[in-house]
Amino acid sequence: VLRLTDSGAGVDEPGARCRLGPPVPNPSRGTVAVSYTVTRTGRVRLDVHDLHGRRVRTLADAEQCPGTRAVVWDGTDGTGARLAPGLYLVRLRDTESSVARKIVLVR
Repeated sequence: VLRLTDSGAGVDEPGARCRLGPPVPNPSRGTVAVSYTVTRTGRVRLDVHDLHGRRVRTLADAEQCPGTRAVVWDGTDGTGARLAPGLYLVRLRDTESSVARKIVLVR
C-alpha cells in the first residue's frame, strides 16, 4: 500500500520502521535532498517514480541499521539522462510499509 504524505512527519503509523522527510527544495530546478529515518534494521529501498508509476531512479536499496540518512537526487534517471519538468514521487519502502512524497521539477 502506497501512502502519499505531505506532512513533515512522513509515516505516522505506530511502529513504522521508516519515516520520509520532505524533499528540499521543492519545487526544484536541479538537485533535491531527501532525508529518511530507519527505526529498525532491515532492507530499505528509496525510488523515484514518474506519475505513471514507472521507477525512473533508485536512490537507495540496502539493508540498513537504525538512523537518519540523506540522499541527493539530481533530476536524472538511472542512465543519467535529465528528466523532463513535472511531478515525480519519491517512495520509501521497507518490508512492512511504504510512503511517498511529491517532487516538482522545474527547468
